[in-house]
Amino acid sequence: MSKEMSFWVQPRCLLLLAAFTIFLVLALSHTRKEEEEEKQVAEDYQVTHRVFLDIDIEGQRLGEHVVFGKVIQGMDNVFAIEGGAGTYSGKPRKKVVIADSGEIPKDKWDEE
Repeated sequence: MSKEMSFWVQPRCLLLLAAFTIFLVLALSHTRKEEEEEKQVAEDYQVTHRVFLDIDIEGQRLGEHVVFGKVIQGMDNVFAIEGGAGTYSGKPRKKVVIADSGEIPKDKWDEE
């Protein structure tokens, strides 16, 4: 007398079930890693719009973004930013938002 095995308990079904489980685990973990990498890339590129002003252009460069230019009006604002938000270590004390700026065409650089 032979006993009949349930369909799900047969060796080939158990092997397929184990393979499918391993596939799901690997597929889901890979997806999570990709999402974390994409999130990290998004965070890295999120700060690229920030520019650090180096008021003392003769000082040492710290590897940050440095803007060279000429202030035509509002030098008092530049000094206020330097005194109110700047530190000797280069880390700002406050967040400074420059709401409006522009670029002077090269042919007008010598005009005052």
